[in-house]
Amino acid sequence: HGGIDIDNLLASHKKHNNFDKRYDACFFGRLHPQKGPVQLIEIWREVIKTKPNAKLVIIGNGEEEIKIKKMIHKYKLSSNVEMMGFVIGEPKNKILLSSKLIIHPAIYDTGGMAICQAMAFGLPAISFDLEGLKFTYPTGMIKIKCFNIILFARKVVDLLDDEILFSKTSKEARNLAKGWSWNQRGRELFNFLNKINF
Repeated sequence: HGGIDIDNLLASHKKHNNFDKRYDACFFGRLHPQKGPVQLIEIWREVIKTKPNAKLVIIGNGEEEIKIKKMIHKYKLSSNVEMMGFVIGEPKNKILLSSKLIIHPAIYDTGGMAICQAMAFGLPAISFDLEGLKFTYPTGMIKIKCFNIILFARKVVDLLDDEILFSKTSKEARNLAKGWSWNQRGRELFNFLNKINF
């Protein structure tokens, strides 16, 4: 898998770490069927049955954007879901740092790098238990039986309410993200190339 600019992220974290956690959860990725944006809205619809004021922020755009907006309107979630569109750099980091956890309800995936940026800030992650994510995210990410919307929503609520579980998963997320640094990836590639006999 790829890498992240951990030094840049940590500098941003140090600069903006005092942000209020105004969002209970964040989705960061393409609004494409692969990433589960429809499931995301279904999950959040369940979350607010327990936490009526829970707030979700969505970073990203894509082919499912219109469908997602229609679902938000249909389920009367406009006060619970905020769509930010395509955001990069410091503005993106500020949104992540204003969030408590990261939601990744992908339907098929092997582990994108966007979610790891959030994990570098200590955001615990939740996903479906996809085969590809077992290798990429062995820790720092709570896995839910595919594709159980109710269980996923319950675990979101559990993470928000259980300080011990939240702290444990947050620490795991931060430690895992450090292993994705470009310096680490560079060393791994260098060592791999040195083992090859051309």
